Amino acid sequence: MEGLSRANSLFALDLYRTLSESNAEGNMFFSPLSISAALSMVYLGARGDTAKEMEKVLSFSSVSDVHSHFETLISTINRPSASYILKLANRLYGEKTFNFLPVSPFHRCGRTF
Repeated sequence: MEGLSRANSLFALDLYRTLSESNAEGNMFFSPLSISAALSMVYLGARGDTAKEMEKVLSFSSVSDVHSHFETLISTINRPSASYILKLANRLYGEKTFNFLPVSPFHRCGRTF
């Protein structure tokens, strides 16, 4: 999970730098964890050059089994003894006319957390 935390931190800083270039004077509010979690769902289905580029941008190259680590991270954040609850809701919608590849049982794990 430490690798994922580091990857999320690097992604958050890169994202902040990019967003602040176009909004240097204004305020910004965004959730790097939510964005990273949503993009990791896309990454789960990516292949070839797309997967390589996403891995680079999200700093996932040093993280094995990204989705298992996300599940552990969310469970740790929402441990029973916590005095708060963090709810994340991310969903992907695909164009109905696009021919998506079938979902394998392994890829269904993206639906569980």
